Amino acid sequence: MIQMRWDAPGNPVETVADAMGRELCNDYAKTSGYNGLAVYVNYAHGDETPEQMYGRNKLPRLAKLKKQYDPSSVFGFHNPLPTSYP
Repeated sequence: MIQMRWDAPGNPVETVADAMGRELCNDYAKTSGYNGLAVYVNYAHGDETPEQMYGRNKLPRLAKLKKQYDPSSVFGFHNPLPTSYP
């Protein structure tokens, strides 16, 4: 795992670090043995799809549970689950 962090928005390193991180992520995805990118949701950058974070096969059940237990999306920050899928 590679994690880059800076506290001040607009830091000049931010753009370069984002580009490098995206490049590394794409390289890992190509050589991972999976059919595309799969990320652990807690380490997602935020531009991944729900399928990449939660898994295409799991999303229908997770969306149903989200709709049942959190329909107002109280826990809907960062990488929220949808309440319906697809």
